[in-house]
Amino acid sequence: MSTETPTHPGAAGGSLFGWAEGGSERERWSLSNPPVPLPERWYALRDDLAWSTSHWAGQVAPQVLGPALENFRRGVGDVIARALWDVQWPDRPRRTLVKVIDLAEQARVAAELAALSPCISLDAATWESGQGHLQVAPVFDLGQAQERPRYLDARPGSDAAQLQLARLLAWATQAREAQARAARARRGTQGQGAPVPEGPAEVTPEVTPEVTLVDAWMIDAVTMHLASRMLATAGIRVGGHLSLLECTQAEPDPPLHACNLGDFLIGSLGGLIVRLPGDAPELARAAYLSPWVDLVARAGLPATSRAHASSELWELNAQFFRATGLRVADVGPACRPLLDIAGWRADQPLEDVCNFSAMLLDE
Repeated sequence: MSTETPTHPGAAGGSLFGWAEGGSERERWSLSNPPVPLPERWYALRDDLAWSTSHWAGQVAPQVLGPALENFRRGVGDVIARALWDVQWPDRPRRTLVKVIDLAEQARVAAELAALSPCISLDAATWESGQGHLQVAPVFDLGQAQERPRYLDARPGSDAAQLQLARLLAWATQAREAQARAARARRGTQGQGAPVPEGPAEVTPEVTPEVTLVDAWMIDAVTMHLASRMLATAGIRVGGHLSLLECTQAEPDPPLHACNLGDFLIGSLGGLIVRLPGDAPELARAAYLSPWVDLVARAGLPATSRAHASSELWELNAQFFRATGLRVADVGPACRPLLDIAGWRADQPLEDVCNFSAMLLDE
């Protein structure tokens, strides 16, 4: 089995597996120069770091934050590619392209979809003002290998689900009425005085509004189903589901898995919504790191490479916070409860959190 470390395709020499921006680097992969078969599968890694670390933009100088994010971006891609290849029995090594997905392109497509018909987005990273936004997320137990969420709930820091649904019903009704008015206006201008052809029936407030539900990807069909049921209880019918990943990628097969880069960074706006232990469970965001989050269930990594991959991810986090000097007090508000129950003080460096957690993982 190969022991070479995967590198970015633009690096000197090349390696068997790496990660590609835009997916144009497949033919450049090699192992000791000979050509190798194309990857068996691809892994979607969305670059949301500019969005998920936006709360640090005013705290860390751009000349520091930029290189730190670039190091983290490349490192996570390499860790995932290596984890999918460097496995032990009974896992099977996979030739995998870890493809970086452009968040800006997804945001552009999301805006175009919303201009065509009323859309409600589950994706906070691409949502824009004027579009419907259901700020809910699947909730999992802390540190458990769950395939399906416990339930769907409002994201930490957002309004209660019932309040969101009431606003969305009013928004969806108005959006459908505006769409009907625009359609009538277009028909009225056809033919310069020619008879107006028959068109769709006018939408009235009494008609149940129909929307398209949009998310970054539809890896988790359970979440889409639960969100559709939640909207139905408010009188909003979901007429279809759209995946921004499918709308922006031409790959013939679905990805092996899909994650955001920010999911792996402590204190970012990404991560898994988890239920903290206690008599009155509180929700928090947890980075995709052991022991907080199971990397097999949530990141699609093989079980036999989970421990080593998690150690490498902790080290990448440590490098990022060593460069930026950020502390516990600087994390996103949804992450703070998790660090609080672990006993970390607000003034302690996040690098210390990473080093201590990595040490416990190795013991």
